[in-house]
Amino acid sequence: MKIIAARHIGGNKVYLFKCPGNWPITYIQNGDLLFVDTINGRTPAIAASGIMEGERADEFATLFGAYLPLKPVTGAVKRENVITLISIPGWEKDYLDLDKKLPF
Repeated sequence: MKIIAARHIGGNKVYLFKCPGNWPITYIQNGDLLFVDTINGRTPAIAASGIMEGERADEFATLFGAYLPLKPVTGAVKRENVITLISIPGWEKDYLDLDKKLPF
């Protein structure tokens, strides 16, 4: 299993998410923009680590305090491409709702 640590935009707490199995371990780096599934639906987050991989990743996640099964990462934008994304009018309306309160 491949996992990654991420923070919700505007938050300080780090959460773990499951990465797609076909992503290379070097695909995501600290600071990249992620789209993750949460109890509130798909939301943006910022990678707080690179992808971690191993047979016992789920055991590490449990020790970290995460609830299994981990919610998935559904998309990513490399740090260098974020400027391009934010120049698209209206993108934040669909993906970034800073007024939405998270339940945790």
